[in-house]
Amino acid sequence: PAKQPEKEQPAGKASLSVVNRPSKTTYYIGDKLNTTGLTARYTDASGKAQTITSGFTTNADLSSAGSKQVTVTYQGVSTTFNVTVKTPSVTVTQEELSEGLRLYATTDPAGQDVTWSSSNPSVAYFEGKTLHAAGSGTAVISATMTYNGRYSEIKNRFSADDGQSARGGHFK
Repeated sequence: PAKQPEKEQPAGKASLSVVNRPSKTTYYIGDKLNTTGLTARYTDASGKAQTITSGFTTNADLSSAGSKQVTVTYQGVSTTFNVTVKTPSVTVTQEELSEGLRLYATTDPAGQDVTWSSSNPSVAYFEGKTLHAAGSGTAVISATMTYNGRYSEIKNRFSADDGQSARGGHFK
């Protein structure tokens, strides 16, 4: 619904402009646009202006990363603003422990569940987040997460020289 009338403008063509962008302007691939906080100024053809916070439609493609244009339409008049769309990701850090390597995953967006796996459990296996060496050889260690149905994975090669402990191995 329309808000209180504002300063009158000379008659002419209707116009729409963004006064305040939404509170959220950074998204991840597959997110839905959130227009909370969006305020626009609509001026009709007679010059009568009003501030609107709802009743408009929006259109944006958030299916790929980058700067994306959002189109706002009200009473047949449109304007645009940009938002940022990021690719979800996972990164891995490690800490050496006496019983193995403790692996930590950092996700973007933060707080996502991560699944750990080893391509060769006879070389390296997991107990929780701790990677243990089981024998000599090489294994590919994966940390994976899913966000908005999009799969993100990081793979690192782990080589164990002695098969005795992950501390003797190399995680690259």
